[in-house]
Amino acid sequence: MSREADIIQGLVARGLPLHVAQGVTANMIAESGLDTGINELNPIVPGSRGGFGLNQWTGPRRRAIESAARERGVPVDDLDFQLDFTMEELRGPERRAFDRLMRAGNAEEAARSYSNDFLRPGIPHLDARLRHARRIAGGGAPAASSRGGQASAGSQATQGQQVPQQPMQDASQAFAAQYPGLVNPGQRQEPGQQQENALAQDEPQRRQRNALDPEAFMSRRRFGEQQMPPQQISEFRPRSMMRRST
Repeated sequence: MSREADIIQGLVARGLPLHVAQGVTANMIAESGLDTGINELNPIVPGSRGGFGLNQWTGPRRRAIESAARERGVPVDDLDFQLDFTMEELRGPERRAFDRLMRAGNAEEAARSYSNDFLRPGIPHLDARLRHARRIAGGGAPAASSRGGQASAGSQATQGQQVPQQPMQDASQAFAAQYPGLVNPGQRQEPGQQQENALAQDEPQRRQRNALDPEAFMSRRRFGEQQMPPQQISEFRPRSMMRRST
């Protein structure tokens, strides 16, 4: 699996819809070429260390991610750590950017929102970000790491050149091949639907278990679907099922 697919799946696993994860990844390609250890080659601010990592964290935000890595005892260039920190920022100090990002209707809108609201780059090169988003959403081949980094996360936002929106093509088969196990944006499930589907699939097995073990069934009815050890079932057995001692 490519680094691009790893990041998209990692973001989806952390709670982002697939099309949003694609837009975020498009920005990371533009920022760092998906290189978690890359440092900005020519810092915009003279004398500064420049941007670092997937999002080219800069200034106070760079110090924050470095501090978090030290506290957790992980390398600052660890991929999972950088994805975790990205989500922590989105759900914490960058919550406003997160709320706007989650309102995006497709990968391009998500890419624009992530750039404008979360990264806030000095020179956004928005056309490149949207181009990456269109390619990813269309099932194109993953991009190779090629950029030397540009400062973004924590720098001042400017208005970039807007690229005309193009219709998103239906690429269900490409999604399935490139991101196995993920849900196509056109097939996104409503909240709770996955749990209902899982329960429906398990229904025959649950009926069989209940028929073979009525005491466990009564216990689950009283205390939810929590599976209880056999030795604890009798403790919560309904009075009507308890055997009286003589």
